[in-house]
Amino acid sequence: MKMLVLGLLVATAFAQPHEWEKSDYRDELHNKSGVRFSLASNEPGGGIEVVCSNGRLQAAWLLTEKVADSNSLHFSKGFTSSSVQSLVDVEYRRDNDAKPHTLHLPVSKDFHVVLLQEPLQSGTDMFLHGDKPRDVARGLEQLLYGPMGLGGGEWHRNKKSNNWARKLIVGISAYADSDSVFTFEVPDPSVVRESCAIN
Repeated sequence: MKMLVLGLLVATAFAQPHEWEKSDYRDELHNKSGVRFSLASNEPGGGIEVVCSNGRLQAAWLLTEKVADSNSLHFSKGFTSSSVQSLVDVEYRRDNDAKPHTLHLPVSKDFHVVLLQEPLQSGTDMFLHGDKPRDVARGLEQLLYGPMGLGGGEWHRNKKSNNWARKLIVGISAYADSDSVFTFEVPDPSVVRESCAIN
């Protein structure tokens, strides 16, 4: 009997659908607190992380254990300084898409974390994002809802009806290594959208 119960518990644990893991965080240095949503890929070393504070999106990241291969640089010029940021191509396919789509996104200095999305700055439309590459404005949303087109295109239609990608395949070129390819079984992102005001 104990073996049967144990077997059922193990089978139930493996049958559970993927969920967004939610945890609280506290940043003492910047006096911020909020929630963090994480979604692990089916493959080891990959994940998506979304950080929110005061009910607003702070940033969304794509994590990889390999060193991403940067293919271009983005130059931004501010009032007091200029900076150079490395960009990587992130390819993705949603559900039964025949071909992958590509986003050009900034990568961290250690080349293990790709910035998917930051909050839109006031006064910018969905095609502009200050001095950042355009895709940073809606990268996470494009992975979930599809590419943007004129008037929002597929992204707008799918987001409006909450028709998100149930299966998401994401690829990043790796430096001197085989590419990082991650598969995500994506649960309903409504909890993330509501907690982070991703409207």
